[in-house]
Amino acid sequence: MESRPCRPTNHEAFVLLPLLKDIDTHIDALVERLDHDYQDIVNDEDALFIIVVMRGGMRVACAVMDKLSIPHTYDYVQVDSYEGEQKTGEPVVNAVHIDPDKLAGRNVLIIDDICDTGETMSVVVGKLAVCNPSSLRALTLFWRRGCPVRPEYYGLIVEPGEFLLGFGLGGDNDIGRGWKSVYRRV
Repeated sequence: MESRPCRPTNHEAFVLLPLLKDIDTHIDALVERLDHDYQDIVNDEDALFIIVVMRGGMRVACAVMDKLSIPHTYDYVQVDSYEGEQKTGEPVVNAVHIDPDKLAGRNVLIIDDICDTGETMSVVVGKLAVCNPSSLRALTLFWRRGCPVRPEYYGLIVEPGEFLLGFGLGGDNDIGRGWKSVYRRV
């Protein structure tokens, strides 16, 4: 992976974050904690129920689920609150396909790419809490310093004002969302 600036959009330059080259190391650490915290789950009937926040959380969730040793299953919610970098209002959660009875009494883990302002995570937690899971926790690869909502599991801290692309994080027209590495706007 090159460390020279790239231009994923017509007007901005991004550079590879050298400390984030090995995303796998951070995913491994998160998975190790999950495997430890949920070690009592031993069969598919009690499987950890993962809720992926689409689209950003997909890449992170796939990396986590590929390495989990505990039984797990998953579903997703679609949350819309941004257009590029611009906030469009309060997040709207589309989870009509999720049967609340499937979550009742289960350990539920929400996975997203970043906890940026905390609004998306708060709305998703509120939506799922009414399903009466036995536990409801959150995992993000990134947590923005100063965000009032802190997931139980997060890999890296992002500073206020930093804008990142890659590994789930997308810009205008989802540019960068599928990249394997993470880049910072310079």
